[in-house]
Amino acid sequence: MMKRLFRHMTGLMILVMIIPLLIGCAKVTAQFESQDALVLETVEIGRNKLVEKPSDPVREGYRFVGWKDTSSDRLWDFSKPVADNITFRAAWEPITYTVTFDSASGTRISPVSIQHGETLTLVQDPKRQGYEFVGWYTDSSFSHPVTQGTLAIVKDTTVYAKWEPIQRLVRYVADEGAIGSVPAERTYRYGTEVVIEEGNLTKPGYRFAHWNTRADGLGVSYSAQDRLTMSDKDVVLYPVWTVPAAHVSANFFHNMILYEDGRLFGTGLNANGQLGDGTKTNRKLPIESMTNVNYVSVGATHTLAIDTNEALWGMGSNSYGQLATQGYTDQHTEIKIMDKVRQAAAGGFHSLVLTTDGNVYAMGSNEDGQLGDNSNEDRRTPVLIAKNASAVSAGDYHSLILSQDGTLWSFGYNDYGQLGDGTKQSRNRPVRVANQVVAMDAGANHSLFVKTDGSLWSFGSNDSGQLGDGSQATRLSPVKIGDGFVTVSAGMNHSLALAKDGTVWAFGANAVGQLGNGSTKDEPKPVPVFEDGAVIAAGNECSLIIDRDGVAWACGKNEYGQLGDGTTSTRNLPVPIQGL
Repeated sequence: MMKRLFRHMTGLMILVMIIPLLIGCAKVTAQFESQDALVLETVEIGRNKLVEKPSDPVREGYRFVGWKDTSSDRLWDFSKPVADNITFRAAWEPITYTVTFDSASGTRISPVSIQHGETLTLVQDPKRQGYEFVGWYTDSSFSHPVTQGTLAIVKDTTVYAKWEPIQRLVRYVADEGAIGSVPAERTYRYGTEVVIEEGNLTKPGYRFAHWNTRADGLGVSYSAQDRLTMSDKDVVLYPVWTVPAAHVSANFFHNMILYEDGRLFGTGLNANGQLGDGTKTNRKLPIESMTNVNYVSVGATHTLAIDTNEALWGMGSNSYGQLATQGYTDQHTEIKIMDKVRQAAAGGFHSLVLTTDGNVYAMGSNEDGQLGDNSNEDRRTPVLIAKNASAVSAGDYHSLILSQDGTLWSFGYNDYGQLGDGTKQSRNRPVRVANQVVAMDAGANHSLFVKTDGSLWSFGSNDSGQLGDGSQATRLSPVKIGDGFVTVSAGMNHSLALAKDGTVWAFGANAVGQLGNGSTKDEPKPVPVFEDGAVIAAGNECSLIIDRDGVAWACGKNEYGQLGDGTTSTRNLPVPIQGL
């Protein structure tokens, strides 16, 4: 019994020892497949042995990431033994490339990622001011265009935007009533510098000023030969017209500008209503006061205007009766004085009136005999003082009359010899000064005249060189200054003279730039300050000039805005008065 048990135990032990040996000698199969389940390689290895990793396969457009156990769909760890038959399948991930868009100063297009071999889809065109987008190219020399859906991406790629400058139009427009031709319209590339042309438009009653980008003149203005840089929009230019100035008058701190259409404008001090706009507000820009005006003269604090019907009107101070109205009330709007008036002269605080029949009337202050009525009594109504006159001029406290025969007469204050009679005695009746006179003007304390031969003469106060004789000596009788002149204007202590060729000459005080020569140095002799002048007016410490194109200019003192340039800045060179 014991023997039989021993034999069974021995056999069992042998079996236990043999079975592991048999198992250890068993084989398993490892099969490697492509992504499409095609068998690439099959190997046989011992069970629980390591399988050798084969060489990495290659697949265009993909990166090999490893071998997956098909039973678990997990990447196999080749340091792990294989216990059973196993199938490995190649695992891949697509290669992705970046496409960069070089928009060449256009709007930014974000880069895109594209898998290998896929075609580029163009979704958005860039934008660039002033340019038209032509297309994308694979090279910066723009030899190879990119068309939708045709460019297969096989590497990191940059595509380049091609642009063409936009062509835009510059067009000049003639408005209603204009005569002549405008410059031809032309096209220009964006960014091109365009030189503005002038054309030859005219318009009756107006002067061409400049071109403007808006028909109402409120856009950007361009004069001929100005330059503009072409934008990405068409440019239409409209003519801007101004009414030419016909006459200017200057005195203490306000000035008046008369335009050819008969409208009267004032600038500067308005404390007494002398601008005639119905207020007492000072004006730095011209303010309209009257229409249908033919002539204007400015006094210290009052203004005289003659309308197209030959009626005389006054505005401003009436403190001495210089407006010929009863009482002493200032007039803030025009008040009618008399009819049939050819010319008028507003002085310091008196007025002279020349009627159509050649008679001269005077009113206002007469303390120094400046009314010429053989008295020193102020007059609140016009008094007849002379006949057969052709022109009148009123200074601060003295007066001049030019007879129809060319004789110059003077009267009033004479402490500086401003009457030119060789004395310093004031006169309350006209005294003869000179013959063959064609133009004259009375300043604060000096006088000027031009004779028929074009010679310029002066007399009176000369402390600042306002007589133009190169000295500062007072002259009791006329002294000759030069030749070739047509008219003159006498200010407070400076003078203007207009030559036959249009040159404006200035002399005298210049502390605030009233001579308009760019300095503040007094000039005892005439110096040229302006070309192409047509009308001149010397005021208290400022000067007004109208050029041959009808543009009004001003220089000098400007504390009340009397220069009409919108500021209160002193100007030692002429600046344009803001026109119509």
